[in-house]
Amino acid sequence: MERYLVFAGQQYYSVGGGCDFVDSFNSIEKAIDYSKRLIGLELSTFDKEQFIDCEDDCVGSITVEWSHVFDNEKRQIVKENGIPPLGRGAVIVKPTKM
Repeated sequence: MERYLVFAGQQYYSVGGGCDFVDSFNSIEKAIDYSKRLIGLELSTFDKEQFIDCEDDCVGSITVEWSHVFDNEKRQIVKENGIPPLGRGAVIVKPTKM
């Protein structure tokens, strides 16, 4: 698995978690460049929840308003671009006991 993961979406309609994943890179420079170029692009989406009884026509699109580069070794976001996604201030804290 590459070290740098790129996530992107719309401010109010982020899919959430891994579903906002777009691509991954071994180079931080390539990941940051790619994440910056995503802002303003229209990307295709596939969403079975949005369409009732869909087969192959569950395709939509979004205009990217934010992107993040996540460092998989440091376990943190190392670059943010665009408008912050709704709820960006909330961070999951790893439970000490399970």
